Amino acid sequence: MAYAPSRWFTVVIQAVSANPQCLEDMAASHLLTSLVMLFLVLPRGRSTSTGRSMTQNVVTPMTATNGQNASGPRKRTLLEEGDVGDLTSPTETKPTAHLVLIQTMEHLISSSLLLKEFIYAGGLIYLMEIICQSSQQQTRHATVDLISHCLINKQFGRRIQAIMNQYLPSVFVDTLRDQPETFLALFDADHENPEVIWDSNLRSMLTKILNEQTHSFYHSQLEDRNIKWNLSDSFKVPYTEVIAKKANEENKNKPNEIAQYVACLGPIQIANVYLHLYISHPGWTLRNPELFLNECMEKWIEAIHQLPNSALLVRLLTRACKTVLTDRPGLTDSLPRSGNVHRVLELLAKVDDPEGAKAIVIILHQMSASKLCVQSMSESNTISGLIRIVNRCIGEELGLIGETLFCLFDTQYSDPLIEQALKHDLIGFILRMLQNGFPSSVREPGQTRAYLIKALKAMQYNDIVLFGEDAGEMQSLLVALNNNTRMFGMRFYPSKSKLSLQDWPSSTPELRIGSEVVERVNNFTYLGSLISANGLVSEEIPARIQKVTSILETYPNWTDYRDQGHSLFIANVPQSMTTYLTAGPASGSLHSGYLTTSHEITPSSLSKPY
Repeated sequence: MAYAPSRWFTVVIQAVSANPQCLEDMAASHLLTSLVMLFLVLPRGRSTSTGRSMTQNVVTPMTATNGQNASGPRKRTLLEEGDVGDLTSPTETKPTAHLVLIQTMEHLISSSLLLKEFIYAGGLIYLMEIICQSSQQQTRHATVDLISHCLINKQFGRRIQAIMNQYLPSVFVDTLRDQPETFLALFDADHENPEVIWDSNLRSMLTKILNEQTHSFYHSQLEDRNIKWNLSDSFKVPYTEVIAKKANEENKNKPNEIAQYVACLGPIQIANVYLHLYISHPGWTLRNPELFLNECMEKWIEAIHQLPNSALLVRLLTRACKTVLTDRPGLTDSLPRSGNVHRVLELLAKVDDPEGAKAIVIILHQMSASKLCVQSMSESNTISGLIRIVNRCIGEELGLIGETLFCLFDTQYSDPLIEQALKHDLIGFILRMLQNGFPSSVREPGQTRAYLIKALKAMQYNDIVLFGEDAGEMQSLLVALNNNTRMFGMRFYPSKSKLSLQDWPSSTPELRIGSEVVERVNNFTYLGSLISANGLVSEEIPARIQKVTSILETYPNWTDYRDQGHSLFIANVPQSMTTYLTAGPASGSLHSGYLTTSHEITPSSLSKPY
């Protein structure tokens, strides 16, 4: 048989490849290319992935002349799919020729110089072609192990991974590198989730492309053994076309928003995540959520600048950003560090398109739940931009304004934001919004109205001063306050209260509010800014609070809002907070439902004071 010498050649090479001196000699003699070319022509077993017949066309390097087989392609039968051992005993369990060659390569690629030559000789595409074509599971597993060892090479591993990512979904490449024993099960199965779409059609497409590339490069090598394999950075297996076609077929009878995204935009992938599948699989655990968030935000900001032509893309990206921030709320704290908070705030002064205004309000609402984001927002001119963008909102996103403002003012970083609010007449803006009512698109007007009132009240929060001589009693009091202040529409923060310890005979104790240890400064523990250097506590209400209160009192109908309990209209609050509202007049409240009912308010009654 024509290929038998090649098979015995691999046995010889395997025997000497474990010797370091032989590896150096092989690297110097550039024999690796001839060895790599054997991957295509050595017997491998019948393919199961592409449905090829029981015979194969074979072109061997021994019979080829000038890149052509002298007698034309020869048919190889299954009896010739034998072993390196006794060909008359095909039932014996002995390593196939490919397995021997792969085991040999395991030794050879331990040399970075030979690994580099292996890549230039087309070794990667030959190995991937074996995974797709071979029916010998032992050979396929050995091939996977060989690629895995290539990927962990310190010098060339990253470049090899980049090449593999041009052929395979990234989750497959990561599995090849980190868990090669599970790769074949992943590769041979069908998947459809936010991070991988894979089925028989895509496997067939990969098999066809690799078959074409390996045979084309093999013929080039027959003509010139010094030719180097290379892959354009722009190359990508065109899976998107097949995925888009399948998605359109599945969604053609589903007139929903996701179907519209796929039909108009195609299957958009960001950080190796398919957006249309991610937003339809809430709660999906991403492998790298922070990378996904950062790349989504970057694309989102780019799309905002391209409005109105990018309206549908903005909507999709907004949903993706909201989904990941909702599923992983801790990621919101990373936005200031990545610079995304300031980039979003810069848009407040630039965006006029209603779709862009809606998207910004949704993102700001998500950011307002993070103390770090609010701190970053307090360093910019946030309030004037927010008022501007709200004036351009026309839809249900207006319902998020109240909660966003409340979250901004209900933190220890609220003072600069309240100063901005006073400067830009936010109080009058809110009260006029309440007077004029909300569009019918706002789904929960009562809750929106309640949060707007809570935001105004948050601007009036005063500081709390505690005095005591016993550390244990003080700690118990702090715990009780921390647990119960929400019942009164407040939140207990270290920066909103003071602790005077000047007369304590013992050392300063370690007191906590929640999980936060109270800061110690000299002989005092400061929980705010109203304690003086000599330990005396100012009795004056801050001028800022006094100014907020005086402005509110100039509006005649503010007294109607001021005395209302509004917890009933806000979701996810303890039942104990709403009992007095739901128990009816007997509970002592005559105002239940006021915030969700329509009232006749004359335009002059809430006009801007002068």
